[in-house]
Amino acid sequence: MRRGWWLVVLLAGCGHLADPQPETPQPKRPHSAYARSVGERSYRVDEAAIASAGRPARTSGVNVAQIESLARGGPAAASKIAAFLADPSPEVRAAAVEALGRFGPRADPAVPAVEPALRSGDARVRLDACKALVAISTARTADALERASADASPAVQAWAHAGLAGIEPPSCPEHLAAVAESLRDSSADAAPELARAAERMRCASPEAVASLRQAMQKSDAPVRAAAARVLGALGPAAAEALPELLEAAENRKVPQVRQAALLAMAHLGPSAAPAVERLIAILRDPAPRFRELAAHVLGSIGPAARPAVGALEKAMLDGEAVVQAAARRALSQIEGAGR
Repeated sequence: MRRGWWLVVLLAGCGHLADPQPETPQPKRPHSAYARSVGERSYRVDEAAIASAGRPARTSGVNVAQIESLARGGPAAASKIAAFLADPSPEVRAAAVEALGRFGPRADPAVPAVEPALRSGDARVRLDACKALVAISTARTADALERASADASPAVQAWAHAGLAGIEPPSCPEHLAAVAESLRDSSADAAPELARAAERMRCASPEAVASLRQAMQKSDAPVRAAAARVLGALGPAAAEALPELLEAAENRKVPQVRQAALLAMAHLGPSAAPAVERLIAILRDPAPRFRELAAHVLGSIGPAARPAVGALEKAMLDGEAVVQAAARRALSQIEGAGR
């Protein structure tokens, strides 16, 4: 009993020693929807960090909505919309370009409001400002586009050339040749944007075709794919590039370039007739997408692709419905709509 009594006393004493001390009251810290206390540090919503992580910042959505609201007021709001071209958000700038494009030449009074963005230190801002000028496309935009054609960014230069080609059609071949040369020497990152600008120019240029054929020999796949896209946009005027396009179409190592080349060949029409036999071989490709595209090109060639009729009839029994449909359309184009 004595031993048990002493154990109770000992435990009671330990419990007394372990009693917590009263806490010193902590001052309350102010907080809001955008800032609050965490430990000894406070944090704030960092919209720049959110944007860089791929999620639009709260203000971006607000500004896009404001652009849409202004656009409903018609071209009279064009200058106010143009002010958003200096916004750091690509989403906002794209919305401004699209809205100005809806107005087209009616947005001409906004040109002075666009020009400050052309002097931005950010090449992406300058590019969107240049696209806005191309969308407006009036005589007043020519001077600004002429200056932009000497920009340090190849993409800005390309869009400036596209805009000038639209304002002065007789100069289009010269501007197209300049963009094609730039594409030939471009980086993989810049090539797609240069191609988008070149595709806007509806003119033929032997010099451009020569540069694009050289671009098809580059090691960077995006450059070759971009060159093929532009050659396709030129249509039959790019017939001299058939050897380069066909070589790319047969190269199974780079599907991106292969697809672009076959799509470009489809725009050559009967000029692609020398490729019929090799296209028949692609009709047996392991990948359905390329069997489909081969049939598409053969159909675009028309009656000159008659040697492919037997192969296309077999393709109508292909295990893939898209290949069957492409073969059926091709036969119709080759042999006539009555088939």
